[in-house]
Amino acid sequence: MPRELELLDTEAHRDLRIARGQETAPHFVQVVVSEFASAATCCPILLTKNPDTGQFYAGAMYGFKPGENLLHDQAGDTRPYHPLDLERQGFFISGDSIAIDPHHARFDALDGEALFADNGEPGARLRKIQQVLRQLKTGVEETDRFIQTLLGHRMIDPVDVTLRFDDGETLALQGLYTVSLDSLHELDDAAVLELFRCGYLQLAYCMADLAQADSGPRPPAQSAPGGHARIVRVREISADQGFDPESFQREVADACAPVILRGLGQGWPVVAAGQKSRDALFAYLQRFDSGQTGQAFIGPPAIAGRYHYGTGPDGFNFARETLSLPETLQRIAAAADRPELPSVYMGSLPTDAHLPGFADENPAAFLPRAIRPRIWIGNASQVACHYDTYDNLALVVAGRRCFTLYPADAIADLYVGPIDHNMAGQPVSLAAGSPDGDPRYPKFEAARPRALHAELEPGDALYIPKLWWHQVEATGPVNVLINYWWDGFSAGPDAPYATMMLAMIAIAERPAAERAAWRAFFDHYVFRPDGHPLAHLPEERHGILGPLRNNYGRIRAMVMQILRGG
Repeated sequence: MPRELELLDTEAHRDLRIARGQETAPHFVQVVVSEFASAATCCPILLTKNPDTGQFYAGAMYGFKPGENLLHDQAGDTRPYHPLDLERQGFFISGDSIAIDPHHARFDALDGEALFADNGEPGARLRKIQQVLRQLKTGVEETDRFIQTLLGHRMIDPVDVTLRFDDGETLALQGLYTVSLDSLHELDDAAVLELFRCGYLQLAYCMADLAQADSGPRPPAQSAPGGHARIVRVREISADQGFDPESFQREVADACAPVILRGLGQGWPVVAAGQKSRDALFAYLQRFDSGQTGQAFIGPPAIAGRYHYGTGPDGFNFARETLSLPETLQRIAAAADRPELPSVYMGSLPTDAHLPGFADENPAAFLPRAIRPRIWIGNASQVACHYDTYDNLALVVAGRRCFTLYPADAIADLYVGPIDHNMAGQPVSLAAGSPDGDPRYPKFEAARPRALHAELEPGDALYIPKLWWHQVEATGPVNVLINYWWDGFSAGPDAPYATMMLAMIAIAERPAAERAAWRAFFDHYVFRPDGHPLAHLPEERHGILGPLRNNYGRIRAMVMQILRGG
């Protein structure tokens, strides 16, 4: 139990510092539902009872007995998930204030990071702790609701595990509970749909699958016993320190690989409104409403938010309606409260047109001002695996987003649908999300282990380079996301996708030998695997193949003359 708690005070604790490496490593760490997907990559999530109250709470099992943490300080790049409850050690919520245990081992007056800056404002580490405590406060309440739902459906069973070690020791794990798969499979359709729409079905399977597959911790990004797929998480960095254009380009964009930016939007007013309540979020959005309408996807309950191809008149499993923002929000709220109603999804609305002034209050200051945000709002949904021809920064405002990503060169194994008949502008993978060994998509088994996974909470962002395939699942009953599209490496107005389309009509159906010849020319002049095509000549003789910044206009003029038949 904490001792001598004190309310955090700028003057009284001005000299207090957070020492590095002083967090304890318990064998069973409390987690909240927003952490399930990330924690489950390395160890089972189970329930146990608080000995003082008798109430259930959820925890990640990092070891088999007190004092043992098999994943603490694991070597290598695949760092185990670090729960919020460990991040906040020594800090406590006291009403609307923060209290601390000043005698906790992580506090030091001499070494470590200061809680407060010289001007008395919270330092970067303390701001992170404040964010963690906010997440825990709402997370504990949501987890309690999830557990009460499990109890209401009689889905909680005790776990009977006996471990025998090589040295002959036998250890029986007691007082642990998990989700019963039998009870889960016996639920009627209405109950299953209700659980899915509120995000609880995924959480229940997350617990049940891990408990069935394994009785103890395992390193992340490894194959799980019982045939579970290898889980590889997207690289992440903290956005606490902020970015400027140069640091964002250097630390994020230049690698052309996905990156999670934790907490990037924590200072945004819209994120704060969403953390307060649904009504506060909707009132904030409607404050900017310009009155314009947009196209919404309306999905019958039977599709459970999975907008995809179907048998309807236009070949999709959903309808389209033109709605105003207030109408959209009203129907989203109704569907969130009543799962039997159709789900609603409205995406890619330019905020400058639909919510003028929004971008100024919620800025991504490190992006050029010409790059303008779009908003996506809806109920629980799953958007089919697709790519974008622009770089993408997606920031979660409300709800949770789960991304599954595949590199661009997996395209041949993804069974891609038509370019011109799709849900929202881009072709989609027909195989992504299919069950293991689906006979319709045998080549997809080569792409499946290449998937990267990202779990985002409100305020978190994901950078997705152009042409990376991504499936997006919004798991909350109400979800809001802001995104930015731009070409981070453009030398002018011409897009690579347009070049590909022109090359397709000019080359794709020529004889195989001629296509091979053109491939050699494209490699030599465009992709340049062997370096610059005129490296054997002095630079002054490179002509239009000299630096692009000096020759872009000349090359473009030549192309336009060719297209005009000149």
